[in-house]
Amino acid sequence: MAALSTNHRGDAGVRVELERFLTEVEGQPLGVECAPRRDLVVTPLALSDPALDAVWREISGLVNLMRLLPADLWHAEDLSADSQPTSCMTRETVAADWTRFLAHARRVREFTFEDFDGRRPSHRPPWNTQIFGDNTVLRHLQQQCPEPYILPGLLKLLWYHESPPSLLDTFPRSVELLESKAPIVTSLTIYSPSDAATEVVDAVSLAVLPFDHLSRLPMLQDFGFSLSSTVSSPEASSPTFPGLTELIVRPQCQASLLCSLLEGISSTQLGRIWWQINETDPNGILSVVTVLADHCSQDALESVSISASWELLGTPLAESLRIIALEPLLTLGNLTELHLSIFWLDLGNEDLEEIAINLPFLTTLNLGSAGLVLPCRITPSGLIPLLRHCALKFLGIVVDFGDNVPESEFILPHIRPRALTRNARRLHWLDFGNSKIGTAKIEATAAFLSELVPRVETLTAWTKFYGVKWPTFTVNAHFMNNLQTIGTAGKDSISENGLNVLKGRRSVPVSVTRPAQNAEERLQVFLESVLVLVFIQVADAIVESSSGLESELGIFAGRSFSRMREIKIYDDARNTAVRAASK
Repeated sequence: MAALSTNHRGDAGVRVELERFLTEVEGQPLGVECAPRRDLVVTPLALSDPALDAVWREISGLVNLMRLLPADLWHAEDLSADSQPTSCMTRETVAADWTRFLAHARRVREFTFEDFDGRRPSHRPPWNTQIFGDNTVLRHLQQQCPEPYILPGLLKLLWYHESPPSLLDTFPRSVELLESKAPIVTSLTIYSPSDAATEVVDAVSLAVLPFDHLSRLPMLQDFGFSLSSTVSSPEASSPTFPGLTELIVRPQCQASLLCSLLEGISSTQLGRIWWQINETDPNGILSVVTVLADHCSQDALESVSISASWELLGTPLAESLRIIALEPLLTLGNLTELHLSIFWLDLGNEDLEEIAINLPFLTTLNLGSAGLVLPCRITPSGLIPLLRHCALKFLGIVVDFGDNVPESEFILPHIRPRALTRNARRLHWLDFGNSKIGTAKIEATAAFLSELVPRVETLTAWTKFYGVKWPTFTVNAHFMNNLQTIGTAGKDSISENGLNVLKGRRSVPVSVTRPAQNAEERLQVFLESVLVLVFIQVADAIVESSSGLESELGIFAGRSFSRMREIKIYDDARNTAVRAASK
């Protein structure tokens, strides 16, 4: 086949080549290593350079790379009685051995290693491709490669290891290898169980040496890590990470260690930080967000996410998390996304206004939509200043719509600021978490929302929180359940019994499409303008009468809005779903 002149990966000619290539290798997926497999190395097709770039862009494991070297380089050795033969080098390499290897290795942009890749049985070389130790494939490649870098074009490295020895067990040598052989890596993710790395952490100081080496990767942009909570703060040097744009910190990382890491980051382009915490001490959170605000570029930082580990759900709370522990975040005036998925968060209406005034560019704000364990202090009127100052597209918040909330909380200003009207119309997704809506406040809630946020398209809420039933049942349409039902119904399309079913729920979050004009129409809006209704957990009375529920839903959905697709009721007791689709 003649080589294509185009260099565009999406070129139609390249796609045709790759389709033929896949046909030749019996449709095996690219980038997934099969044993035995030679499809990335030997093919009857003469692929063009753009097609080869696409084939080699993402690879998994070392096997395909090893097969680019002469077969007589390797022999099998039984290093232990209970393991597969291991690939070991038979002779020293010469320059000619590396021609094919270097030609294709330069095309690799993403490399994935999984520990089971090296343990797959094979009856021909390369056998079990051990990674660690002195007499290993990786060490031989490093020592004998005639070029400075094994994978000179590598941009993304994913390292999954679930059993020792792992990449962490070879620190700092393995990261020295990364530093010298993969200088343009832009994304690095290392997964390893914390208990497997504990001894190594204590011996080598994971907080110092490896971070120091990783920080010398000048183009590293995405860095995710998880460290044992027993790790102490670095005492010697600090990392710099000059090209970092995204930092992901998983649980089991002490606040003191994270503070040291943030203080050492020299990148001025850090735009996203995601931190999953596993402690409830507000002082630790305050220390981290203080360092974050002081040392990160306020011009570059656009997204901050702090979420609580599920393991903390049953942990006794010494105190709630109030706005005072989060105030440093309010100095990050260019934030467009703020996620605080912390179930002991304790905010009031005045706190919402303070957040909105200081972070006016927010388009995504999540303040505990996954649910709160504390009594909610936010009432409907608290949404007004929030939307007056921020043009949100997504809002996740827990609001008290209970029967004890005064009627005045549901009344909008007679003359509304133009900014409030403009911003509120931009809100498309509203997540109420485990908000409580009293049965006496159903119509008031519907009317309030229909006037305040008339263009909401998706409204979600929780029935359960991490597997725990809340005292009140709620209508649930949370995206994490991969469920979405869009629809409305006219008042006349619901039977009296069906209306009682809806009113009988102790919480009925709604979303609407047009404002109500008077008290009578408010109920009409509530009945006609429901956009999202998915029942995840239903009350016992509904479960018992579920035989008639399908017909009620059929009537409910019969005269639906044009965007309605289906309504689902999930009966957890029977592990079944009652479905009524109208179209």
